[in-house]
Amino acid sequence: MTDMTEKPRRRRWWIAGAIALAVVVAAGAVAFSFHGHGIERFAEKRIDRMLDKVDASDGQRAEVAGIVGEAVADMKELRGLFQESRQTLLDTLGAETVDREALEELRLANLQTVDQASRRLVTALADVADVLTPEQRRELVRHMQRHERP
Repeated sequence: MTDMTEKPRRRRWWIAGAIALAVVVAAGAVAFSFHGHGIERFAEKRIDRMLDKVDASDGQRAEVAGIVGEAVADMKELRGLFQESRQTLLDTLGAETVDREALEELRLANLQTVDQASRRLVTALADVADVLTPEQRRELVRHMQRHERP
């Protein structure tokens, strides 16, 4: 029988591990997708390493690859919004008079785009977590904990 305090503790560790994984993947995805180079390769390598750590089956690997592929495609679409935003910023700053309202509108639009990207990444993370077994997720958390930096 499991102690009642153990379940919330496990849930917290799983959530912490999931967030850490999301941050790693998101940081890499955002960095590469906004620069336009190699996001597919980056995501594939990171996910392969993660799946190696938990001895994922071929079926799990295929399912996760599909989830990650869709998320990467969505992130590339969002990249276009940031490129448009950058040009608007340059045009606004290069004008005779700086339109502060236009800059604020641009800031709000960028926040919405970042929020959209964040939501998409969390959805992909949850979808990947659903593919893995609870033991595989716990193993990922243990691995992440061993490699934490102070």
